[in-house]
Amino acid sequence: MGLPAALLEQFTFMSIMRNEDTAGMLKSLINSFMITYATPETAASSFSHLEGLETLRAEVAKSRSLTPATLTPHPSQSRH
Repeated sequence: MGLPAALLEQFTFMSIMRNEDTAGMLKSLINSFMITYATPETAASSFSHLEGLETLRAEVAKSRSLTPATLTPHPSQSRH
């Protein structure tokens, strides 16, 4: 409910164009992060990968001449 409809539409379109499982990717993204973050041995690495995604998100915002917050549904959920 907290995700912008237009962004979900773009995500769905891209996954269809790439012939990838839309729902499976979303589930995997959430489950993979939660499992690796909740495991003490991989929590730091998991968080580091999240930071890498945040860096890519900022690059996308810059390339689209947007602020990083524009691509984030809830700024309070972002560390930036």
